[in-house]
Amino acid sequence: MNYQKYIIVAITFAILMAFSINQAYSRTVTIPVISVQPMEVAQARLVKGTRCTPMVTGYNNGRRGTEFGQVIGGVIGSMIGNSNSERRIGTAVGVIIGGRIGERHNTPPGVVYGRTHCGETYSNQF
Repeated sequence: MNYQKYIIVAITFAILMAFSINQAYSRTVTIPVISVQPMEVAQARLVKGTRCTPMVTGYNNGRRGTEFGQVIGGVIGSMIGNSNSERRIGTAVGVIIGGRIGERHNTPPGVVYGRTHCGETYSNQF
């Protein structure tokens, strides 16, 4: 069976029905004008200003004291002992002890703001 003819006829019929329905419901209505009032529109003007924003210069993870203490402890611990194995053990112990001492000097974590950048801004005001 050849359904293509039926599909084309159905689509054509649907398009013709859509146009006829549109024509049946479209009307032109004329309404008389009783009065006219002017509209007032506020005009915007450009205003110059200044805005300063702090610039991020770093991030404090809250463990700077611990990390610094571990480095110093590792360096000092590596100087203790005569053989390589004694120096490795001294380094490990120095890192642990230095980290514990450095914990006392940790600061709360957060973003570190260093400089402030100021620039001109423009905004519309009515």
